[in-house]
Amino acid sequence: MSVFKSTTWMLIFSLCLGCYYCNGLFGINSGIISDSSYNSVGNAGGFLENKGQLADMDGNARPELLFEGESLGMKIYLKKGGLSYVISEFKSQQNEHPGELQAGEISLCRMDLDFLNAGPEARIVSARQSESVNNYYLAHCASGITGVRTYDIVTAKNLYTNIDIIYHNEGQKGFKYDFIVQPG
Repeated sequence: MSVFKSTTWMLIFSLCLGCYYCNGLFGINSGIISDSSYNSVGNAGGFLENKGQLADMDGNARPELLFEGESLGMKIYLKKGGLSYVISEFKSQQNEHPGELQAGEISLCRMDLDFLNAGPEARIVSARQSESVNNYYLAHCASGITGVRTYDIVTAKNLYTNIDIIYHNEGQKGFKYDFIVQPG
């Protein structure tokens, strides 16, 4: 079996296994989670750069996550050699007192996609910067992280030799990515 076919089948198996086990595994729990890990990031359909504001559910900074995007109830986290999808669902409970905050349960499912044998020389390039900036004052960065920008396009250049991957958000169509193969 060729390396390409082996890699393709391993990727398909990993995705299927990830979908099968996603309820509660991979370190994501159902139930109440912190505001900083669930609230909308205000990325307006683009990819928000991570300057230290992204944290896990325990409040630990996640510097390996380079960008965060959000679309159609799903978040995507871009890393140098892959990405993670986080799909969320809110199930509301009966509210006895109208006008009060809605009680409920949030279920999360995370699936990681790592590009096998991705080149260590890969570099991340962002394009089409937004006019606005976001500022964060969270428990793990109480002194603040300011001037965080959103970008429409993020490219991993030389993910593999002469192969780039371009990530973009198509709004109601969700996240898309394109592989660009250079001659050679």
